[in-house]
Amino acid sequence: MQSRAQTAWDVIAWDVIGTVLFRVLLFGGFYAFASWCCMVFWGIVASRAGVTAIGYDTALIATLGLWLTVGPAVWLVAYRVKRGSVIDF
Repeated sequence: MQSRAQTAWDVIAWDVIGTVLFRVLLFGGFYAFASWCCMVFWGIVASRAGVTAIGYDTALIATLGLWLTVGPAVWLVAYRVKRGSVIDF
């Protein structure tokens, strides 16, 4: 028979694994959908601006680049707003 601590650890470990797996699948799906939207909207803009459309692989790279550059800036602004130390221009 297993001890209570071992059983509780198993429950906590599976809970953490399930939460991480759920978030990875959720954000992965959201990333794929955001990349698809980027490709579609770029195609709309490209037809009107007279530039070439991009494929899904290029949209994946562009979306990742946007998330890596805009994401930390959005986090910083949200953090400063929450702290109440927003710089007034």
